[in-house]
Amino acid sequence: MNNYDINDSDFLNSELYKNFKNLNNGIGWLKIRIYKASEAVPIEGVKVNIYTTFQNQKIFFYQGETDNSGTIEKMSLPAPNIENDLIAPPTIIYTIEIAYENIKETYNVRVYEGVCVMQSINLNTDIVNNRRGFIWL
Repeated sequence: MNNYDINDSDFLNSELYKNFKNLNNGIGWLKIRIYKASEAVPIEGVKVNIYTTFQNQKIFFYQGETDNSGTIEKMSLPAPNIENDLIAPPTIIYTIEIAYENIKETYNVRVYEGVCVMQSINLNTDIVNNRRGFIWL
């Protein structure tokens, strides 16, 4: 399995991307929020990768970190078009990989055309040291 970056111009001109885009020419959105302590403490600096697998190849759409509110802001992602309201809408699955301190987790999320999906992630860590010097257990 090879890895491709959506921002790579060579990839955007490839047959693989043309096939992918042909099947996923709609747009859906994804927003991620990562926190601790039952949503009380947002986590800044969580490393996040977002990708989908197509024809046994990984296509990366995002690689970065959460902001000071523990958020990856709403991003647009390719999704299959909804052509008929009478049947279940087609979907695409994106994988979210997160890494923070000694925690590594993976989540799968379905994205639909015209819908913003909110993925909340509660990390279970033992200690948080915030900027005011308080320690949360």
